[in-house]
Amino acid sequence: MSKICVVLHLKPGFSVENAEEELSSLQGKDFFTIEDSNQLFIGGMFPKHVNWDSCTTVTFSKEETVNFDSQWAQFAPNFYEGKAHLPIKDKTLQLIPGEGFGDFSHPTTQLIMEMMEEHVFQKAVIDIGCGSGILSLAAILLGATKAYGVDIDPAAILHAKKNALINNLPAVFSLTYPKRKFDLALMNMTFLEQKSVLQKRKHFPFWITSGILKEQESEYLAFTKSLHWKLLDIRRKENWSGFLLQS
Repeated sequence: MSKICVVLHLKPGFSVENAEEELSSLQGKDFFTIEDSNQLFIGGMFPKHVNWDSCTTVTFSKEETVNFDSQWAQFAPNFYEGKAHLPIKDKTLQLIPGEGFGDFSHPTTQLIMEMMEEHVFQKAVIDIGCGSGILSLAAILLGATKAYGVDIDPAAILHAKKNALINNLPAVFSLTYPKRKFDLALMNMTFLEQKSVLQKRKHFPFWITSGILKEQESEYLAFTKSLHWKLLDIRRKENWSGFLLQS
């Protein structure tokens, strides 16, 4: 059966658990959540023909076509000739506009890149929620031995593969986790999304994470402590925090 990835707005008064139960009855799977200010969204994979009008917990509206070229031209740094040009040490990483998150304009991406410079050399790196592939590709340029990006969005994986191709870099991107060990995991996600990943007990020795608001720091560190992780470094930019953690 042909499937599509859909993001839905959670109606006020309903929980994520309510939505997942209802959406499961519509043959949804691989659920994920997105926090945006005071709004909460839930997404997943669904059959192409779903009666969204029957839903009580979520709101579905047909998405308008997004002009990624104009968006990236507005926000991505050093954008010219249809690409963002990012200096990485003595090299330049080029990124084309597309569906994957990560054009280096957001503070969370900048925080992870800043910490990566000190920790990815000669490491096998996995990038969880890879988006545009920016972190995986930067890891290769910073001396990582391997970089593997995983994402639940097929459009993001395609975008990341295109970016790997134009930079001639050997990062691998996939919808599934590989059966191999990694030295370091990168994860730029909201707190709720990170909980979903970590409750599945992904085991990697070291983590560089961001996507956590400053006011969530205490709760986030309490959560990582419950996993018996050790905080090695914390950095902040604007209203966001980034962490180096040992598991």
